[in-house]
Amino acid sequence: ATGNNVVINGSISSTAGATAANTVLNLLGGETLSASNLSNFTGTLELGSFGSGTVRLDYASTNSAGGSANAIFDLGSSSATLESYNGGGAGANAFINAIPLGALEGSSASSSLAGAGHTGSTFYAIGGLGLTTTFAGTVRNYVSPANPVGIYVVGGSLTLTGNNTYTLGTTVQTGGSLFANNATSSLGTGAVLVAGSPTAGYGTLGGNGTVNAATPVNSLTAGV
Repeated sequence: ATGNNVVINGSISSTAGATAANTVLNLLGGETLSASNLSNFTGTLELGSFGSGTVRLDYASTNSAGGSANAIFDLGSSSATLESYNGGGAGANAFINAIPLGALEGSSASSSLAGAGHTGSTFYAIGGLGLTTTFAGTVRNYVSPANPVGIYVVGGSLTLTGNNTYTLGTTVQTGGSLFANNATSSLGTGAVLVAGSPTAGYGTLGGNGTVNAATPVNSLTAGV
């Protein structure tokens, strides 16, 4: 069915042997799914091509259980939104409290990865599966209340092609690659850090877009 609001206070888990390729949770369009714990879900959360479904992830203060580092979050080809309910906050614990997304993808410029609809700043840690994906939608702060967003790219290769407006900044960690391919605003307005060390290696920032922030860079490919 479509047009329903579904709240799941328990966990959504995958059975043994389940993968992102063979386990798909599909929202056909119009639904709002509020999930408090996806940490054991290893499939693909797919928002499809039929409408404006919303997935709301609830940050859990002990283990960031709202998302899953082993799942693909596919926002589809329409106007879907992935957002948080409560953000884990900024500051020293921003990364520890970030909501994990194993991979982020979606082909529609009308889709969005957004901030917290209730309270707090939200960081997303994207790329735990180490995949190569493209997200064409917008990474943005929540509108009302105006709760901000930041992202960490922790692995794999993520290309952003949308006109992004988030304000809490971007960190590309060791093992992660981020390609910024929007001519106006690839990475929002916050600071951009390409992190790492000489021994562990550095993250990579590349693409043909515009970065509207000072960028401490350790590994940069041509085009940015």
